[in-house]
Amino acid sequence: MQISFIGCGKAASSLGKYFLKKGHCIKYIYDIIQGKQENFIKEIGGEIGSLEKIVSNSQIVFLTVADSHIYSLWEKIQRLHIKKDTIFIHCSGAKKGVYENDIHLHALHPASAMTGDSELDNINFGLENNGNKLEEIKEFLKTLGNQVYLISSDKKIEYHLASVFSSNLMLSLFQIGTKYMEQAGLSEEEAIKFLMPLAKQNLDNIEKNGINNSITGPASRKDLETIGNHLRVIDKLDRETYIMLSKNIAKILQIDLDL
Repeated sequence: MQISFIGCGKAASSLGKYFLKKGHCIKYIYDIIQGKQENFIKEIGGEIGSLEKIVSNSQIVFLTVADSHIYSLWEKIQRLHIKKDTIFIHCSGAKKGVYENDIHLHALHPASAMTGDSELDNINFGLENNGNKLEEIKEFLKTLGNQVYLISSDKKIEYHLASVFSSNLMLSLFQIGTKYMEQAGLSEEEAIKFLMPLAKQNLDNIEKNGINNSITGPASRKDLETIGNHLRVIDKLDRETYIMLSKNIAKILQIDLDL
């Protein structure tokens, strides 16, 4: 497929490299920041094209811009001459597609932390179950070999919330753990090195055994003495998070935990 990108940030870089590796062609790129365009071409390929050229000469056009700019960009694109067989896709996990008129903007979310160098072979894609090019997009995704899950438009926020809890907010919790390990005398680098196998082991256990069968720790044992010691030294800002998550562990295991 001949694929073009409008927006040359980290998402475009990650996807562009991946599509190229899977045998697709990067045709045009466009960004309002010239340096981004040049870096993209140098690293991945393609050529700079105007919006008019992109929408009239590409098989697939990815709108890889900030979420807040997706719909205004789409309005601008709709005023151009568009071939009816061109597929338009945005990659936001939180924004819905646009399914008005003859040309639709589809929503396809790669469930990955896009860094520009992300390895995407084993990630999942969430494809909004709507739009007139849905079957064509599913066929395109088959060429990549990734697992694809269909998401209802009216459940898009819940879908994105699940991703945020399992990714971004998990990083926040890991940072809190790292902070207390530093208080115990390790450097940040040592703390990360120490805690990483523990975090990975828990994720592996969830994949193998499910959530309930992977839970350990003082909340699961109703170990109020240990929990009390934790609450004695914990920062005030972290206390509410600790109690809320401990109560959630008890809720999952259907046990009483009076905190």
